[in-house]
This record gives sequence, C-alpha cells and structure tokens, in this order.
Amino acid sequence: MPERNYKSIKYSIVRKLIVVIFLLSFSSAIYSQSKLIDLTAMEHVWKIIGKLEKEVKPSEDEWKALFETPGYKALGDWNNDNIRKNFELVYLPSRKAELDTVLRTAHYWLKRDLSHLIQVQQQQEEIKKYQVQLNVDKIIDEALQRAEVYLPKGITNKQPPPPIRFVVFSPDARANNGNIIYDIQLSRKQGENQFINVIAHEVHHHYSFLIEETLFNFPAGASSYEPILSAISLLRGEGIADLIDKTYPPVIVNNDTAGYNLKISAQRLQTPKMKQLDSILCKMSDDTTGMYEMGKKAMGLFPSNGHYNGQYMAVLIKKHLGTAPLIEASSNPFLFFCLYRQACQKEKTEYILSDKAMAFINRMENIFAKKSGKKNK
Repeated sequence: MPERNYKSIKYSIVRKLIVVIFLLSFSSAIYSQSKLIDLTAMEHVWKIIGKLEKEVKPSEDEWKALFETPGYKALGDWNNDNIRKNFELVYLPSRKAELDTVLRTAHYWLKRDLSHLIQVQQQQEEIKKYQVQLNVDKIIDEALQRAEVYLPKGITNKQPPPPIRFVVFSPDARANNGNIIYDIQLSRKQGENQFINVIAHEVHHHYSFLIEETLFNFPAGASSYEPILSAISLLRGEGIADLIDKTYPPVIVNNDTAGYNLKISAQRLQTPKMKQLDSILCKMSDDTTGMYEMGKKAMGLFPSNGHYNGQYMAVLIKKHLGTAPLIEASSNPFLFFCLYRQACQKEKTEYILSDKAMAFINRMENIFAKKSGKKNK
C-alpha cells in the first residue's frame, strides 16, 4: 500500500477542519457558565442513601426519579442496574457481611467502585458542604485552554462547552450525549489542578465527537464494522485525551498499585497486542465473514477502553511527529493509526503495522467518510 505520509494529507484535513469550525460558528452564542453545573441528581442520591442506611428500600418511583435526572440519564440507561445493585450492597446494613466477602474476592474494577461508594457514605457530610461551595465557572476557562492544545485552534470559542453533571457512581468522569458526567466525590478528592485536567480530558472528547460527526458516518451497533471501529476509535480518543490528564510513564496514584500494574502491564505488551490487531485486520481484509466477533476480540486486546495502549501510541506520535498531527487526528481514528505507523518506523523498536492492515484501515476510512468531504488518498 502506498504510504500515507503526514505532510501529503495535512492540507486536505486542514481544509475540512476550517469548514467544520466555520459551520460551528453559526450555532455559537455567548454562553453562561453558570449553566454549566448541574447538581440536580444529588438531592435524589442523598435521599436514596439515607433510606438504605435505615434498612428501608426506596420505592421504584424513587429509583426512577434518580435515574431520570439529567446526570444519570446522560450516563446511560445500561448503567442503572449496576449502580442500583452497588448502592444496595454498600448502603444496606443487612448486607454488610456480603459486602465484606465481595470486597475480598471482586475483580479490580468492582472493588474500586464499591470502595468508592463506601467513601461516599463515610464522607457524605463533607461532600454536602463541597457541593454547596462548588464553582466550576472559575476553572472551566483553564480546562478549555488545556483541551485545545490537542484541538483545532478556536473551536472552544465557537461552540459552548458541555454541561458538567455531578452524580455518584464510580471514581470516574465521562463525556456522553453532549454532557460531562462527573462523580462528585472524585472531584472533591482530586484537588483543583487535577479536576481541571479531567474536565479538559472530557471536554476534548466532546469537541472531537462534534468534529468527527461532520467527517464520518459511523454505523450503529448492529453493523459488523462497529466493534473494530470502536476499538480503533477508543485508542485514538482516549490516547490523545490522556496526554492532558495522565502522566507517562504511569505513576502510582493514591496508593493504587493494582491500577498502576494494569497500566504498566498493558503498555509493556504493546508489541504483541499490535501484532494481534494486525492479524485481525488482515483477516478482515481477506474475508469480512465473522467480522463482528473478530472486532470484539480486537476490543478485548486493550483494557480500560484503550486508555493505556492509546496513550502509548499518542506519546510515540508526539515524540516523533509533534503535536500538530495529533490535533488533526483528534477527530480521525484512521489518521491516528497512519501516524502511529510512521512514529513506529522512526522509533524502530516497536512493531510496525503491515501494509495489508493499513490498507484495510484506509478502506474503512473511505467507506465511512462523508461524501461531501474529500477522501484522503
């Protein structure tokens, strides 16, 4: 396959992004930052926890009211069952023995979430005071500036940032459905600088999605292409955004050695993981039969939605090609892989994706690029 050199594709991508920013400017307006904070879920959270602590099970209407608040609704309905189960396990006194057993035997992610909910219970008075004093307005501008390091210049001025909706669910934050969903205890524990960094990370996702939607028509979940597209998009999206808020190489944070070991292990296996991904892409290139299952295998190669391996890829690209190409790849997962291949060629110690695998990535880009945009050759 002819090599897609970064310089040769730069100008067509730049033209697209200029058009995108121009179009977005029509819908822009002076936005009020006072509307960026949404705490409506918290009243329901404290009501639910208060009842459970007294061994009183909330009614179905009360659970429904919680999950219909903007924050939990933006988080996604598929989360509701797990959140409810975790709340009941942690906050019902009658299940204390069961909780202790689960904490001894649970996998890393479940143990992390349950331990977090225990902290919420123990520190709920401090959290209640914090939510009264919480003021995102004074730090959102800094978060937008940090996000824009890896976004087309000026885009955060053309389109208002997403609202930040505070909930209790996990020591995590997510960008979804035009919102940032942020666990309030996480924000309280982080301190202002890391709080800004994580908002910037999620804001980066938000603006990347906005641009990506103007460039590509990606399929719904029923498509055989969906899993492989998700795999490469997550590596790109989390990889670039992690440059904003996560150290590289990874460090131990809050004595979380288990989380640190997960990151280190994933990054040490970068070469074998890329070899496996290469093999999967080559098989898809020959025969798309069974593509959905092969795509799911590709997703399974990269833990934590691609955070650790994606960041490694972004670090390598920045090291050898600079920041500018990462800005252009922020809304194009196919370009991200092209750049990664070029970075690996310069690094020389990392596995270089084959011509055949890259040809299939290029083919997918041409399939899903919107017809109004010029395809990259």
